[in-house]
Amino acid sequence: MSNSGVENWFTEKFLTALFVFLATMCLGATVVYIIYISAKLSGFVSKLKNIKDPRSVG
Repeated sequence: MSNSGVENWFTEKFLTALFVFLATMCLGATVVYIIYISAKLSGFVSKLKNIKDPRSVG
């Protein structure tokens, strides 16, 4: 019950698959970093840090 087309693709084009995987990871990390920097510059991160923890008693 395996898909031989997918297995043949990975064996024939392993470096292409590795490049696509690593490039996608780098793109995702870049997007997350841009969102974090934008939130930090807009002051949203400091607003989140000032929220009181509702689990603490008192």
